[in-house]
Amino acid sequence: MMLCDDGIELTGVFLDWITIEGVSLGDGVVVLHSSKYRKRDFTFHCDGMVFRGYHDDDFKKTHQGYDVLYALMNRVTFELQRIEKEMDIF
Repeated sequence: MMLCDDGIELTGVFLDWITIEGVSLGDGVVVLHSSKYRKRDFTFHCDGMVFRGYHDDDFKKTHQGYDVLYALMNRVTFELQRIEKEMDIF
């Protein structure tokens, strides 16, 4: 998976931030809930989560000092809050 300004890019799938309805964590997995595809949930095992740096062979378990899972959850939460704030016109 790769995080970018417009969303999350998976192999053959792109989840726009606006289509992500939430994220949940439990039993060693993280689940992204999205309304974009018929298969609404995308499940990832926490043990296998690594950050790929700018070089294809540069894999790390932390990003800017934080565990990759924490960084992912933080980014998803940030984007969902940003979208909610933009949609709240009153």
